[in-house]
Amino acid sequence: MAPPGTVACVSAGTLPGSGAAIYDSVVALAKTAAEVEVPGRPISPHANLVTTSGLEALANATAEYRATHFAAMDQPEALANDIQAFFRFLRK
Repeated sequence: MAPPGTVACVSAGTLPGSGAAIYDSVVALAKTAAEVEVPGRPISPHANLVTTSGLEALANATAEYRATHFAAMDQPEALANDIQAFFRFLRK
């Protein structure tokens, strides 16, 4: 059985050739990386200059991005047409 978070067919006994050795190396590196203590994020000695209005502007920009980014999912036919037109252009 594959370790959690891996594809079931990618386990040490199922890879052809040197695949199993590579898999074992990756697993060993992951275990070693998990043992390394990472220092905390440094806290800046400088003042935080994000104002209430600046934070609001960031929230508004994020909301606008999400609205436009996910709008395509609400109109799948338009999205499909745009993708087809893009690839038609590439084929020329």
